[in-house]
Amino acid sequence: MNFLPLVLIFLMIFSAVSLSFMHSQFLDKGEKEGLLGSIQAMRKAYNHCEDMHYKRRIGKHKAEKPSSDFQNTKKEGVEEEEELEEEYFRIQWMNSPAGAIDLAHLIFCSDKDYELLLDITTRYLKKIYEKASFNQTLNDPNWIRSFLLFMINEQKSSYHKNKTFLPLTDLNPQTEVKKFFHKLIRGTKTWELLEQRGYPPLDYCICFRNRHTKPIFFSIINPILLEVLFGKAQARKICELEMEKKKRIKKNRENKKKSHLNNDELREILEIRGNVALLNLFSFERPRAKNLLNKTVDHKSKISEQVQSYELIKSH
Repeated sequence: MNFLPLVLIFLMIFSAVSLSFMHSQFLDKGEKEGLLGSIQAMRKAYNHCEDMHYKRRIGKHKAEKPSSDFQNTKKEGVEEEEELEEEYFRIQWMNSPAGAIDLAHLIFCSDKDYELLLDITTRYLKKIYEKASFNQTLNDPNWIRSFLLFMINEQKSSYHKNKTFLPLTDLNPQTEVKKFFHKLIRGTKTWELLEQRGYPPLDYCICFRNRHTKPIFFSIINPILLEVLFGKAQARKICELEMEKKKRIKKNRENKKKSHLNNDELREILEIRGNVALLNLFSFERPRAKNLLNKTVDHKSKISEQVQSYELIKSH
């Protein structure tokens, strides 16, 4: 009797079971690391939110000395919290819809401002969606500008009829954008724009608000939009000046909300390059705080999580 076929069948079954077991172990390990990374990132985000709320609640009053128990809980990750505290203030506004470009301005503005703002918004969204999977498969390289023009026309029609703008979710594009429009609206679960990982919901980038104001709050421009507006060299210069200003304000115990450059300081920089026209698009008013997504990353697993803290909205 020939036992060779039976041996081969046995070896094949054993190999299949072994591979299945190894694959299951590998998946279990990946899920475990992912879950732990998510928990760690969420914990850091909540801790940072609580720390910011604590600082806001004590305001100008001198805080009481924390108890020993509170001090013990703060020991873990002290270096990371200090790093977050010194983080460039513009980075946090990448996680808030308050920093969106208000395209309602295009309904009412002059032709000169129209082309300038449309060009800025197009370049900004190109930067946001540069690495998105759907962006790699599109046939139309100018889809962003076409999509913006479609939204502007729809919102203009809505405003003239009803004196109000449509929610972005009610728009219905008929071009290639229709296939992934839901992705634009929703965004990815988490995003890290400085590392070009993921992208935020569309209303974190652009919006249509029922008010006649400047389209961009300069005080909460995020680093990506800052680079689009001024170029890398000027954006770096602005960043350096604002960090120096923040240190000076902290040293003199002045109002920290004034860390951004004011109109005159920015004009001095722009006059060198001859692009003062940008000032027409900026509001230098300081909005008030409400809800903001605070996001942190677990550096081991590279997983990021976000929790709601406060955002900026225009004071009335």
